[in-house]
Amino acid sequence: MKITIIDNNLQLSRSIRRFFEKQWDSVKLYHSRSSFMEETDISADVYIIDISLEDGNGLDITRYLRNIKHIKKPILMISGHQELNTKLEWFEIGADDYIVKPFSPLELDARVKSILSRMEWEIDTSHKLTYKDIVFDTLTRRLTNAWAEVELSKKGKQITELFMKNKWVFISKEILINSVWWPKNEPDNIQNTINVSICKVRKKLWADFNLVTINSEWYILEN
Repeated sequence: MKITIIDNNLQLSRSIRRFFEKQWDSVKLYHSRSSFMEETDISADVYIIDISLEDGNGLDITRYLRNIKHIKKPILMISGHQELNTKLEWFEIGADDYIVKPFSPLELDARVKSILSRMEWEIDTSHKLTYKDIVFDTLTRRLTNAWAEVELSKKGKQITELFMKNKWVFISKEILINSVWWPKNEPDNIQNTINVSICKVRKKLWADFNLVTINSEWYILEN
């Protein structure tokens, strides 16, 4: 997921960038209208645009994205204005939401997540497995929990993918071996290897990953 921030307040925008870098794949920051308009790749999943820029108006960028580039991704406006007429103008030109200064990164984060949840139908999620706040992208092999990246080994991700594809299904150790450890690569101490691998997955996701062991031979991912 990529997010673009256009704001001429250096201190505020850099603080926002540091906050989002902890949970987004790519965070691009621009301080002026011209620096953004000169960019060749302006694609993003969310745009955060300040109204007042050094060399123009954030509304011009919004019009450019909507009317020239025909980009439908969500746009959130930042402003110090609270007048109703001003807000109505933002929505008329294509903004999806707004936030008024001063605000905290947590409040901005909540607004961004709200926009994404409302516009989820526009995002291709056919390759994404979900379980509570856990999302696994089968194409990029990226695993997140509540938007935060989760680091797991290749085998750990294969185990997680297997259970997320088969929620409320009993999975035996034999199925695990055939799905994750091909017979030709099966280690001699496979039982211990399985136990250690499951333990590592639980350690990373335990609070939200309700993986239950049945009679030491079966597993089931419950809600």
